[in-house]
Amino acid sequence: MCFVSFIPTSTGYLLGSNRDEHILREPAQAPLLKMMESSQKKVLAPADGKAGGTWIAAREDGWSIVLLNGAFEKHKAKPPYRHSRGLIIPRLMEQELPPLVWEDFPLHQIEPFTLIMTNGKELWEMRRDEDRSYQRALDCRIAHCWSSATLYNPEQQQIREDWFMNWLDATTETDARSLMDFHQSHPGPETYSITLKRENGIETVSTTLVECSGYHLNLLHADYRSDKETQHPLSITVKNSKKKIATNEQLV
Repeated sequence: MCFVSFIPTSTGYLLGSNRDEHILREPAQAPLLKMMESSQKKVLAPADGKAGGTWIAAREDGWSIVLLNGAFEKHKAKPPYRHSRGLIIPRLMEQELPPLVWEDFPLHQIEPFTLIMTNGKELWEMRRDEDRSYQRALDCRIAHCWSSATLYNPEQQQIREDWFMNWLDATTETDARSLMDFHQSHPGPETYSITLKRENGIETVSTTLVECSGYHLNLLHADYRSDKETQHPLSITVKNSKKKIATNEQLV
């Protein structure tokens, strides 16, 4: 949940996530298909072994959401919090249009975080600091990447973005496999490389990638603790709603 990439394709999009956690944290569960109770839509998502939530999920109508810890800058934790940040994505996936409910979504007493939401036709960056919620529409026709503010200072975030953009410029064919390879790469010092490893026990424990193409969605999940890589296909069977979404940059 600490390095995220988005790449538009001719038929959809790619959304990748590296999860950086302490090696002693309970192992996550492999992605499972679940029918959401309210929306009655199928969702693919791994599950956090500690809190039971998730950091990335893909839905059968093409919507995907991924979470990064922290908002704009590194914060000092002030527990207790109302609930884990990982429970936010399942609750948003219960909504017909996840970005549409952001303004009224209950986020008080939740530790700061960043969410990226997309269906290929829209791309949204949502941030929540200790006081306010922020919402920004991004250009879904170009690639983007994000690094967690809790683990990477602004200089390191820029270096990681430069690695990503340089890789894109040098890549002749961008597909799910090549993006997975980049997420598993070591372009710089391991203390802030794309694949992270620090002496304090924080390291990249998994990579999850959503490939949305036409009427098909595929979730690739590489678990580095078990050294297993799995694929989880899902047919896109529900048309996206045509409701308009407000583009407020800041929401209180």
